[in-house]
Amino acid sequence: MITLDLMNTARAVGLFYPPDPASCDESSLGGNVAENAGGLHCKKYGVTKDYVIGLRAVTIEGEVLCTGVYSEGDLFDLTGILLGSEGLLAAVTEIAVRLIDLPRSGPTILAAFDRPENAAQAVSDITCSGVIPSVMEYMDGDAAACSNRYEKTLEIEQAAAILLIETSGETSEKQADQIYDICRKHHASLLKREANPENAERLWKLRRNLSKAVKASAEEKISEDICVPPSRLPELVSFVAELNAEYSFRVNSYGHAGDGNLHVNFLVERPDEVDIGLVEAGVRRLFARTLELDGTLTGEHGIGLTKKEYLHLEFDPATLAHMKKIKTVFDADNLLNPGKMFT
Repeated sequence: MITLDLMNTARAVGLFYPPDPASCDESSLGGNVAENAGGLHCKKYGVTKDYVIGLRAVTIEGEVLCTGVYSEGDLFDLTGILLGSEGLLAAVTEIAVRLIDLPRSGPTILAAFDRPENAAQAVSDITCSGVIPSVMEYMDGDAAACSNRYEKTLEIEQAAAILLIETSGETSEKQADQIYDICRKHHASLLKREANPENAERLWKLRRNLSKAVKASAEEKISEDICVPPSRLPELVSFVAELNAEYSFRVNSYGHAGDGNLHVNFLVERPDEVDIGLVEAGVRRLFARTLELDGTLTGEHGIGLTKKEYLHLEFDPATLAHMKKIKTVFDADNLLNPGKMFT
């Protein structure tokens, strides 16, 4: 099942399935479970693991596992073990999720800034204020320009960074007022506030187009999805700006600012003119800086093949050893997704 199909079906009866990756129109629920995907609403409403209440899965031996609502009581949280396991442990065949009441939508705010650090500091201050927007997305100037070139939706001057923020609930108007004041305090060069859902959707197109737009802007794209505490986001976006200034290829970023999840893209327009070793060095430097900022190597995309050689930077040998033991318990012959996650 495609994620958006579930969201639309729930919405038709006044219910809400919050985990909504930007790729919700093409990503499957099974893939979301495999990666424990987040999405635009993750800061306020949580990620996939917060809504899965049971799984049916088949082991490599052909045994059917029943967890959560499908079982008579789990001694161990098998749902939690399978969630985010990247297809290494079992094949998930059925997913039970919980839905919540459809929240009342509030205004959408677009704020543009002349410096990415100002946008990131606004995010940090919004979090510290106790306001929890339903969506809070960050994009730097290059990423926003990519989206606007891909499909022109807004008449907006070039900005160094943009925040897109949506409020919800009974106090949404008051929250929007507070967010507006914080963005103004951090020298927002442009502020738009839109209460009309159709007009707001035009603003959100800028964000929803981003992944495809950035990919279309370069011959090769390497995308990383590191994550830091929101209070450290200003330091992270400053570092990304430094990388972009230092290298001959472009480095841009966007992501779920509310929980510090930043998608950093290394974009090579002419592969024959760029040393791929420099790109790989940039990725290593990004990972090192992320861990220095108390972050993690992946916010939602997983480890897979491309990050497994860096796993030891985040986890100590004992932790890694126990992860591998869990893999062995489920799949001693390493037949499920061989080569992924562990070297």
